[in-house]
Amino acid sequence: MQKFVSFMLCAVLSVLLLISPASAADPTGLTVSDCSFSPAVLMPGDTGIFTITLTNSGEETAVLNRAYIKVYDSEGMEMTTAESYNLPRYIAPGSTVTLTMPIQAGEETGIFYPVFNLAFADHTTSLKQPIPVIVDDSGLDISLSQVPDSFPESGSEQVVLTLANPMQTDLTAVSLSADGKGVSCKEGTVFVGTISSGSSAVSALTVRTDKAEEVNLVVSYTNGANKHTETVTIPAGVSASAAAPELIITNILVEKTGKYHTLTADVNNAGFTTANSLRITSLEGGDIGPYSTYVVGSLDGDDLAGFELTFTEPENGVLTLVLTYKNDGGDSTTEEVSVVLENHMKPKETNSVPLIVGGIIILLVAAAVIVRKKKAGKSE
Repeated sequence: MQKFVSFMLCAVLSVLLLISPASAADPTGLTVSDCSFSPAVLMPGDTGIFTITLTNSGEETAVLNRAYIKVYDSEGMEMTTAESYNLPRYIAPGSTVTLTMPIQAGEETGIFYPVFNLAFADHTTSLKQPIPVIVDDSGLDISLSQVPDSFPESGSEQVVLTLANPMQTDLTAVSLSADGKGVSCKEGTVFVGTISSGSSAVSALTVRTDKAEEVNLVVSYTNGANKHTETVTIPAGVSASAAAPELIITNILVEKTGKYHTLTADVNNAGFTTANSLRITSLEGGDIGPYSTYVVGSLDGDDLAGFELTFTEPENGVLTLVLTYKNDGGDSTTEEVSVVLENHMKPKETNSVPLIVGGIIILLVAAAVIVRKKKAGKSE
């Protein structure tokens, strides 16, 4: 891929030379015979080296004055003028010279065209040519193949990372380490080497913690001569509790349903990570009714789910809910929540039918009395 990008760079430059007569050659027959750019793709802030080969195919000696690359701020690159310090004064017929000049990328990404300039000694002839420069901020993609949700405050954990290179250039000197207060790596630094464009590598290391609060997994690499680092931070010790699932039971309602009681409620995950394989049962409720154990499944952070339990009423009137779940690393956790049943009993519905019937009867009797009085008044 890197060779392909370099080939395309030279191809584009060659086409631009052909369609720009003023920049194709000077009167002596001096032409651009080759060019390259290393690294093939820059990251923001990187410095690359542009190499250009000039050949005098004419019959006269070319007398040179100055060679430089002009970069303009509007092009999204660092606004500099890079001089060629290895420019010879003369290029004889049939001779070839190679010039190298640095180009530094700015913070923008895309394809930019700084201009190569070659001025001759007569001050009336010059060769000007745009140079396509690709700037890409993709860097290395880091996937946590085997990493705990949190590290123990003191202990040891193995970590496995997958490092992928989506860029159109090879990334070299790739290495992996761990740092932070109270953090060390058993292997020191794990050297991965070169990850070619479009390829990936799997690397493992053992992280040791000693009263640590967080672990920094650091991936270092170079693009050409430019060093880069990517860091993934994972909590440890006290900090880990903030990231763990935090289950809260709300909206509790208890109802007597025949031979057993039924509890309905919501379970909320106020933590940042997922509670996997969550199931809820009761400690004293026994195996009775259709929902003596309720399986919730996975409950993401900042999410809730309704559940229902059937149980036999404990003698002391306090039911202990048992919540069991696993973190992303497969470690199981059990929590208990006590529920005082009388505080959550569903109010009994009042049977209003007898009251309604009694009211109707009273109205009918009253109406009958009124009718009899009216009849007695007429007879008198």
